[in-house]
Amino acid sequence: MLPPILADINIAYQAVRWLRDRGIDVLYAQEDRGLHIPDSELLVRALIENRFVLTHDTDFGELAVLRGESYYGIICLRPGNRPPSAVIEDLAELYSRDIQWERGMLAVFRNGRLRIRRLGIN
Repeated sequence: MLPPILADINIAYQAVRWLRDRGIDVLYAQEDRGLHIPDSELLVRALIENRFVLTHDTDFGELAVLRGESYYGIICLRPGNRPPSAVIEDLAELYSRDIQWERGMLAVFRNGRLRIRRLGIN
């Protein structure tokens, strides 16, 4: 299962719809003035709402790790710029895994491999 999500604008709508069809609570940045919100503000919104940011953008990891910005959780699907069907395959893999999604996690999924860092509660 996956946690509640705030999907970045770079996540294809087809992937958001796939998540919603499986009962995952997803807010989509494109549906809520997300085209004009900086990444740091999306992190804050996700933190306030106890959501993981779902993105292809490594900037979120840099904000959390290098700048120490507060966040709830981040799921980064790499590489970016892939067709929605490939993104959905990645999400299906994550959906099927028994992962205890916790605040402070930074998860990077690339080529079928999942790397999780627990940076702690911030």
